[in-house]
Amino acid sequence: MNIACTICLDRFFLSSIISASPCGHLFHDKCLDRWLIDERKKTCPQCRTSITPKQVLKKLYLMEPLCQTQVPSGGQDSSELLNQIETQEAKILDCEQRCRKTLHDLQKSEERRQAFENDVISLRKQLTEQSNKNQRIINERDAKINMLIEQYKHVDLSNKKDEQIKSLQTKLAEYRNVELIYKGLASNFKAELQKMVGSCQTIQDKDRVIEELIRYNVILKEEHSKMSDDKQDLIRNLDRITVQCEKMQL
Repeated sequence: MNIACTICLDRFFLSSIISASPCGHLFHDKCLDRWLIDERKKTCPQCRTSITPKQVLKKLYLMEPLCQTQVPSGGQDSSELLNQIETQEAKILDCEQRCRKTLHDLQKSEERRQAFENDVISLRKQLTEQSNKNQRIINERDAKINMLIEQYKHVDLSNKKDEQIKSLQTKLAEYRNVELIYKGLASNFKAELQKMVGSCQTIQDKDRVIEELIRYNVILKEEHSKMSDDKQDLIRNLDRITVQCEKMQL
């Protein structure tokens, strides 16, 4: 077992004056005194437990068997210490390299995260633009549908107007035919009257025929007047519907 002062790293001999800290660690008496002179070093040099000079046990001596234990020479202790230092430095260097690698990985991760956020922002922007575009398409489609509905209504109304025009034209033609018939009857009324009167043999027959002809003439005049009024109404309605159709076509 190697026993040495952890301050100067020299081994203990039988002639060495040894001091002990309250925590049980051994040092050369002078080494520990010099250590405790510094106000900043009021701790055990080995375990860093707080101590004061009054707590130090002085003038301790080693027994013979313990002192005869083989202890490496000072050169060997220094070489071993250098090896330990080199080992620790290698470990520290390795830790620094791992830290740098970890930091580099963190930076890469941060760059990837930032790139991902940028992609998300870009996708959201594209989604918003596409949504607005789809909404515009829907609005245009609805506008076209409404326009087609209005056109269909106008076409349907136009068809109805055309049917009304045809119906009025048919009625007007019928009234014109009746008017022509009436005019024809009026032109031949005198000849028919002479024929009917000539066929009568008595005065009573003549009076009866004349009364019938008068009634018939009155009825025809009333019908003609009524048909003339209806004809004028039909003409006005026909003109009005024709104007409306022309406006709708424009």
